Amino acid sequence: MKEVDPERHHHLAKSVQRLGQFVHSLTLHLENGLADSEDLPVYDMLPYIPNVRSLTVVHEREDCAPHTALQRAIDKFPQLENVTMREKNYDDSFDLLPTPSVEVTTTFFHHFLRTVLETHASHIKSLRFCTLLPLQRSVYIKMRDETPNLRLVTFAGNIDEALENEFEAPIPWASGKTSSLKALTFLNCHLHHGRFARNVLRGVYGTRLEIATLMACGTKDDNMLDIPPTSTPVYGSIDSMQLNHFDLWELSTMSLIPVRDLSLTRAHAQAFVELPALLKGLPNTGSPYSGFRGLERLRLSPMLSSEDTWRRLGEETRQAYEELKVACVQRGIELSLDAVESTSFHDQICMYIG
Repeated sequence: MKEVDPERHHHLAKSVQRLGQFVHSLTLHLENGLADSEDLPVYDMLPYIPNVRSLTVVHEREDCAPHTALQRAIDKFPQLENVTMREKNYDDSFDLLPTPSVEVTTTFFHHFLRTVLETHASHIKSLRFCTLLPLQRSVYIKMRDETPNLRLVTFAGNIDEALENEFEAPIPWASGKTSSLKALTFLNCHLHHGRFARNVLRGVYGTRLEIATLMACGTKDDNMLDIPPTSTPVYGSIDSMQLNHFDLWELSTMSLIPVRDLSLTRAHAQAFVELPALLKGLPNTGSPYSGFRGLERLRLSPMLSSEDTWRRLGEETRQAYEELKVACVQRGIELSLDAVESTSFHDQICMYIG
């Protein structure tokens, strides 16, 4: 539904009064910069759809209008569990994060998300952020500490440098304590792989995540020394993990995490070349510890089934692949070329680059 669409809303009004109780999913497209107006027909209809469980709000990234009527309507959805914030024309193939031209605390995104958490934090199950604005510290802390039933979170660049230290602090999430949290996705976030791995091992997100996806996360100034030692006690694991766009030290660090199903796409060449050794034992440690304990299946890019791909990658990479197959056999790992290629960075012609 559009926030402003009088003609269509006039026809919908009577139907909503009769059938609104059966609506469980609602998508609302906001009018950018709309002056506060509580007499719009759409807001007269919301009380007739009290059973909404999933709400998607589509908005301009830097819309600073409060849309007060919508914020006041949030408490009319007592069963609300799933919230998606999506900016108009969102494209998940973004590379560099844009610098906001407005103060984030003045945006609708910030105020609405805070309202949702203040009203529904105790029973929210999923939060998806498809808008390239950073989360503010107070909102993140509320999400971390007051959502015990949270199952899924998707961040799309919402963890920036200002939030990095707070996010990476080893403070258990409320949803981790209750073992509710199942899936974490990070797209182009300011995220240090070593600190993230440390928090997984410590059980910050619970003892077992079902799915974790890290895509093009990290920064050029990552401190490669700030990684957990191989002796770090293990209190958490990941069932299925996807890593996209990483180098050797990041892969080595993530290999500390026990994982059952691992998908690797778009690795720097040296990371792929060292992967066989990593499965046998962590590099440069002399330790018999094998990376990715509990690994049952390793998925690589389908592009590796093409002879043209191997001609581009060269002999060293081909030899590493042969060694990888041997290492997988030795550990009883199923190796397949069916990793799901992400739509992000879809313009890359080769998923393994130097």
